[in-house]
Amino acid sequence: MKIDFSTMLKGFDGEPIRDGNGNTITLGSAVVVALTAPRSEDSRTSGEEKFKLGELARVVWQSEKNSQSADIPVEDVAVIKAAVGKSWSTLVVWSAFRIIEGLT
Repeated sequence: MKIDFSTMLKGFDGEPIRDGNGNTITLGSAVVVALTAPRSEDSRTSGEEKFKLGELARVVWQSEKNSQSADIPVEDVAVIKAAVGKSWSTLVVWSAFRIIEGLT
């Protein structure tokens, strides 16, 4: 599935969503944070699984950095959506999922 991770996340009003520091949030930045942020369940996550999450985060980061769409396998899209869903507010999740699902 081709995804452009450099796409800006936007709220219901079409304005860019900003983080607590006033920086705009792209799909890529939201995904990288979601895949790499520490969580309470980390103690039950194997090193191999953490490595896979890190590799996926690297692919997303590189795609955003180069402003190129990335071809992400469907299984990894599910991992991305699960991580974003656990890590972000409803508005960020809504905007990110709309981009991932091609609704924008």
